[in-house]
Amino acid sequence: DAYVAKFAANGTRDWGTYFGGSAKDEARGVALAPNGDVVLVGTTASLAGIATTGAFQTTLAASQLTDGLVARFTSSGLRIWSTYFGGSQGDELHDVRVASDVTIGFCGHSTSPDAPTTPGTASPNYAGGGDAIIALFTGAGARLWCTYLGGNEGASESARGTAFVDGTGLVA
Repeated sequence: DAYVAKFAANGTRDWGTYFGGSAKDEARGVALAPNGDVVLVGTTASLAGIATTGAFQTTLAASQLTDGLVARFTSSGLRIWSTYFGGSQGDELHDVRVASDVTIGFCGHSTSPDAPTTPGTASPNYAGGGDAIIALFTGAGARLWCTYLGGNEGASESARGTAFVDGTGLVA
């Protein structure tokens, strides 16, 4: 399971919780929202225990592999929502940022030719060999957009960091 905890300024733990299912789950990135909520991204191979009711993606799409995971917790550690994120091959999420309006940007790596990208984005089609993947969600867990960033077949790209630029865009 992944583990997330929130500590007070004096180093005492305010809360901590495990998050995951019956298989391997890893936290790879965490961000604090302006209202104190905590957003976690990572990777999972669990078939259950990840997605909440009504999530963007309710099942593990990568049979025998991993999907990314995104979860939002309240400032007191209660899960608000969580979702799988990926396609039919291996996907993992590495980093996350939360804007002042609680828009959630995250990035990672995908070998899925069918990851949940959106038409009209920079690169909605898989280039092959493993592409970086970048997405923007609302604070309520709805996808705003998702795109690959990748090169030629055989090359592997991965986005390892994200940053918001004046709340209007996402840099990975």
